[in-house]
Amino acid sequence: MHKLKLSLLVFCLFALVCVSSAHNITDSLNKVLLTQVPDTSKMELYKLLSKEISNTYPYKALDFAQKGLDIAQKMQNHPIIVDFLTQKGNIYYLQGNYSMALHYFFYGLSISEKHHLLSSKAEIENCVALVYQKQRNFQQALDFAQKSLHTFENLRQRKDVALALSTIAMIYLDKKDYNKSIYYFNKALPILKTGNDLKQLADTRLNLLNVYMDMGNYQKALHLCDMAYQNYKLLDWKQGEALALHNYGEIYGGMQEIDKSLSYFLQAAAIYHDLEDNMNRAVVLRDIANLHFENKDITDAELYALKALQSAKSLDIRQEIKENYELLYKIYKSKGLLIKALYYYELERQITDSIYNHEKDNLLLQMHHNYEKEKHFEELALHKAYQKKQAEEIAKQMSIRNMFFGSFVFMALLGFFLWRNNKQKKAINRALQAKQAYIVSQNENLQQVYTELAEQKNKTSKVNEILEQKITERTEELTATVAKLTAQNQDLAEFSHIVSHNLRSPISTIKGLINLYQVDDYQEKPERLEQLLQHLNKSINKLDTIVYDLNGILIVKESISQVYELIDFHTLTWEVLRSRLANEINKPNIKIETGFTEGLYFLSIRSYVENIIYQLVSNAIKYQDPDRMLEIKLSTFESANDEVVFSVKDNGLGIPDVSKLFKLYQRQHFHIEGTGLGLYLVAVQAQAFGGRIEARSEKGQGAEFLVYFKRS
Repeated sequence: MHKLKLSLLVFCLFALVCVSSAHNITDSLNKVLLTQVPDTSKMELYKLLSKEISNTYPYKALDFAQKGLDIAQKMQNHPIIVDFLTQKGNIYYLQGNYSMALHYFFYGLSISEKHHLLSSKAEIENCVALVYQKQRNFQQALDFAQKSLHTFENLRQRKDVALALSTIAMIYLDKKDYNKSIYYFNKALPILKTGNDLKQLADTRLNLLNVYMDMGNYQKALHLCDMAYQNYKLLDWKQGEALALHNYGEIYGGMQEIDKSLSYFLQAAAIYHDLEDNMNRAVVLRDIANLHFENKDITDAELYALKALQSAKSLDIRQEIKENYELLYKIYKSKGLLIKALYYYELERQITDSIYNHEKDNLLLQMHHNYEKEKHFEELALHKAYQKKQAEEIAKQMSIRNMFFGSFVFMALLGFFLWRNNKQKKAINRALQAKQAYIVSQNENLQQVYTELAEQKNKTSKVNEILEQKITERTEELTATVAKLTAQNQDLAEFSHIVSHNLRSPISTIKGLINLYQVDDYQEKPERLEQLLQHLNKSINKLDTIVYDLNGILIVKESISQVYELIDFHTLTWEVLRSRLANEINKPNIKIETGFTEGLYFLSIRSYVENIIYQLVSNAIKYQDPDRMLEIKLSTFESANDEVVFSVKDNGLGIPDVSKLFKLYQRQHFHIEGTGLGLYLVAVQAQAFGGRIEARSEKGQGAEFLVYFKRS
């Protein structure tokens, strides 16, 4: 055992040497893993490496965490599995990818609950609270933080109790409830002082100074920063010193002492650069850019903002990327470079919408977690009911068995006494025979009673079967109702997303252009007015297209009855091609072949079928491969279920991800203009008359769409 610990120590020291030279991490690690190293040591190394480089190389840190997780799962080591899941969640949290962070946190939480790992459960609940705090979902954040605090208090883990108290204080700080924030911080600080944990004590003081900065009490904030800086100096922890210097810069910036603020920011950035902590360095660079911008030093502001953006992009820190886009928009707007300003404004809106989508994913993930939890409780209740029923059945069987055994003993004793009495007292033979006859009569009566009991049991069994059938039918009705309500809720969510997302995007663009119009002199530069009008016209057309598409979807979804006509695909297809796609199909690089089966007629809504033909053929033309002639084959055939199948097959660009088709605003090729509503409308119209649509494709190999129509 001693030799194993010694080898593990040497192993970890070697790993730290590897980490100190970032570009040699992978090669050095591979050399170590080729040696005869136990799996337990490998897991410790992966955990250490993942934590060390999470701020510098997050993707490499995720890779190390996944490798360690694979080993832990193979060994069924549940505490270590939870550790690696928590580490992956923390890395995604630092990147601002909150949906993935919640995914791994909830995964680890389920394992902790299943295997009663209370300390790990409380730690993850604290992490979940921090994610909800970032998303400004304060009630959820407080709920998880209070659960974490309660568990740590029961376990008497004082250091972790202080951590949970600090988390609650930070949530109240974001809610601007400064009195409660200070109250919880002041409960955490004495615990940390008695525990002599200098690092966590310094971290808590830095968090507390943010409360006093928000309240405008900069002297109190400076005092707390001084104490935190001294704690970090005693620990000789360079990253902590840089964090304190960063806070000095923010405090002096709030006091409008620009030179001091800039000096502290530059010192912090230099330390982060030496430590290769690109994540925190990106934040400091953006703060420096903001400081220059507020001081009207636009050139330096632009330089540092671009550096910060480059660092944030290299690590895919979404919130930092958004903040830098917004800052660059303001910088170029103040410089009069309106095209660049509009470019960064559009990028900022896109990434904001992306973050919104992640928040929606987080909500769906939480709903799924709640559903799994309720399902688990329901299964436990059913299992308990089954066990209770089994116990009652066993008790009943034991009772019957005891009765029969008693009867058997009674008959045996009776026979014995009869035999003995027959031997000893032949004189009373008749009396005994009479008694025997009486006993036989009683047995017959008992048999009749048993027969009646058996009939009653059969009747009860039939009643139970009828009840079970009724319960099954009612369950199926409730399941269908729930499915219908779920579909309706999903439709409402989709349209809410459209109104808040797709209608907002062009309106925001128009507002941005109007703001630009207010700061520019278009009388002296009429060509800028022409550019502005072109952008306005483009945004208005985009808004008009969205409204038109939404109207088309609502017409389909609200239509109660439509006129059904007899459809001949051969005639109707050529009518659509000649009337609506004549210019496109007559081009020399497009070839259309048809293979319609004669006599395949069916009843359907003519306008819907026309739109389906148009959308599928126009999509094939739109997404053709520019390096080869486009070949489109249109055909019909009859399926095994007596359906008419319409096929559109092409050799175009293909579809990268078929699973995302037929959903609202899901586009596959962003270099080609489109709204993302065409295929969704096709699917809705196909479903309106009881049909369906399928797609088969591989990227770069073309695509085939199959629409199934009922014959009547």
